[in-house]
Amino acid sequence: MLKGIEIEKSENEKGQFTGVVTKLNDNKYVQMFIEKDNKLVSGIKRCSNFEFVISDIKTAALLISAFGQSTVMEFKATLKGKDKILLGKIG
Repeated sequence: MLKGIEIEKSENEKGQFTGVVTKLNDNKYVQMFIEKDNKLVSGIKRCSNFEFVISDIKTAALLISAFGQSTVMEFKATLKGKDKILLGKIG
């Protein structure tokens, strides 16, 4: 569903990193629930030189929150080589 979406990393005044959508794909749910310039990655925290925790805002967060569900997922990200990022579950 998220294949082809482009996200640009940005840093705020406090040095915190987020990810903002710069390009959408043609998926009908993406078109319904995500807009360009939406914040899709709410936080990126560094654990070591090559490990990070990425906090991802779920697609349709407003709808999901109406049912009392969490709207954020966290992933472990590991840099592998010069141009690869491996994502996995935490724990």
